[in-house]
Amino acid sequence: MLLSRSLNFKITVSIVTITFLVISCIMTLEYAGVKKLMTDEIRSSAHMETGLIYMGIEKPMIVGDNKGTADEFSKIKSKFGHITAYMTSYAGNITYSTDDTTLRKDFAAVEADKELAGLHVRGLKQPIEEAIFIDQNGKKILGSVFSIANQRRCYHCHGESEPILGQLVMKLDVTNAWTAMENQLLRSSIMGAVGLLALIAFTVLAIRHFLIRRISRLVANAGQVAAGNLAVEFDQQGKDELATLSTDIGKMVAQLKDKLGFSEGVLNGIAAPCLIIGADKKILWLNQHLCDLLEKTAKPQSFLGLTSGKFLWNDENRETTAVRAVLHRKKFVAERELPTEKGNLRYVTVTATPFFDMDNTLMGSVTFWNDITEIRKNQRQIEKNGAMVARVAENAGEIATHLAHISDQLLERIGHTSEGTANQQNRIRETATAIEAMNASIVDVARNAGDASGNADQARQRAQSGQKITDQSIEAIADVRKHTTTMSTGLHDLGSKAQDVGKILGIISDIADQTNLLALNAAIEAARAGEAGRGFAVVADEVRKLAEKTMQATMEVSSAVKGIQDSAQSNIALMDETDASVQQGVELVTQAGEALQEIVTQVMQTADMIGIIATTAEKQSAASEEINGNIGTVDSIALDISNAMTELGVTAREVAQMAADLRETIASMSNGNGNGHSGS
Repeated sequence: MLLSRSLNFKITVSIVTITFLVISCIMTLEYAGVKKLMTDEIRSSAHMETGLIYMGIEKPMIVGDNKGTADEFSKIKSKFGHITAYMTSYAGNITYSTDDTTLRKDFAAVEADKELAGLHVRGLKQPIEEAIFIDQNGKKILGSVFSIANQRRCYHCHGESEPILGQLVMKLDVTNAWTAMENQLLRSSIMGAVGLLALIAFTVLAIRHFLIRRISRLVANAGQVAAGNLAVEFDQQGKDELATLSTDIGKMVAQLKDKLGFSEGVLNGIAAPCLIIGADKKILWLNQHLCDLLEKTAKPQSFLGLTSGKFLWNDENRETTAVRAVLHRKKFVAERELPTEKGNLRYVTVTATPFFDMDNTLMGSVTFWNDITEIRKNQRQIEKNGAMVARVAENAGEIATHLAHISDQLLERIGHTSEGTANQQNRIRETATAIEAMNASIVDVARNAGDASGNADQARQRAQSGQKITDQSIEAIADVRKHTTTMSTGLHDLGSKAQDVGKILGIISDIADQTNLLALNAAIEAARAGEAGRGFAVVADEVRKLAEKTMQATMEVSSAVKGIQDSAQSNIALMDETDASVQQGVELVTQAGEALQEIVTQVMQTADMIGIIATTAEKQSAASEEINGNIGTVDSIALDISNAMTELGVTAREVAQMAADLRETIASMSNGNGNGHSGS
């Protein structure tokens, strides 16, 4: 538990473990190296002593002086008490020894150490010079085996049959040197362990001072930030990585503080009822406006952590619109009837929208409520006003009935007026006939005058158009003739050049054919000449290939020239079409002359129309005289109409009163509808 929670403990354990393993490996390698060095030194010293001893016993042994050899072993025993020496024969029997009790015995039976005995047996089969350390009777013994090879100078005693005459086996007591070596290694190990502990202690203290203490301060400050204290200052001294980390964390906390402040400001600035739930469907935030809408007396903070179903409907598991937005990860809009805490009913529209983090991970949903209770109340008021409108409509029907009766009386009075109006209508018909004749004449005059004006204008326009067409035609014909002349000359030149090229190509083709035949004949002659004509045959073949390429190129150029000739023919055809265009230009000039002729004709027609206008004016004058005769009759009839209209005015006033009553009824209806509309 401590290892998983304490960085100091983790680092300390890691440093101690790593340092211990590294130093242990170093000390182990050093121990092994020093031990090998010292054992090699002991081996070297023992080897030197063995060599000196062998040199001492070699002289009498070579000459076959057994007594002298035995005396040498006695000297070894007296001078070197820590050495036990054996001389064995090729069969393994001890012939000389510093221990007389072992003479004439087999060395394998005398030596208790099996490793040394095995080394002795191997030395009888092949020449060796080896030494091993053995523990014997509480002492450290260096046993060495030195094979004595059969030499020419030994043949007089031992013959030539055995390659190895025997062995010199020596056992040196190196207990003192070995003990001194182990004591030295022990002291070195103790000093290394003490140094290791000192290094670990210094490293741990240094890390604790320069690293752990500062990290602990960062952790403490970060803990305060996590607890909500954003005023913590990260003021690590220095310019190292921890100081940079502290500065960066301080900047991050400052940015976090700004963003949280912005978020809090935005949330607190929401003027509509609002609720935010998390991905776990628990309430993260709500404002006072929502509590006021639902007439909740508790503070908004007291509802944090509840489900929206519990908050709105007192049902923990109810699926609300906010929860559906989270489950389906899309926006939902709905209309609901919500009971308040005081038992009132609220009509609201609910809009729930899911929101995601920067990694598109669902974080929850934000829901807004819009109170439409007043709108629904106004709708009910409008429904009530509909009944009032129905009643007013009944009253309007009664008034309309009365109005119809009055209208009948008005029609009766109008009937009396109709008789006086009949005579007036006859006179009016006569007057209308005269007026129609006059109007017809006036229309004819106006139409003819308009036609005359239009024809005159058209004549002017056509004259101008004709002039323009004539000018353009002349210019077009001149340009076309100029281009036609130039193109005709160029086409004739092109045709001539194409024919010349065709002739040249024919000559080149003939030359290529002749060259090909000459090359073929040369190849035949070269073949007849045999070896002497081989080189000429190669040249003839190349000439033939060149002739073939020339013919191929000539064919391609001929094809191109043929294309040029075809193009020349096409251009000549185009020249014919151009001549036709010139002819069309001539026709345009002719049309221009005809247009000018039409202008003259229309001008003459305009003069005729002017005469007609004069005749029509005379007819209009006669009709005007007839109208003047009927004016007196119209005046007397107008007097009778005036008297009848006086009586009609009385009836009209009664109708106006009925209309006033109807307007009042409609006004009451309008007021009822207006009140219902103003509350929506």
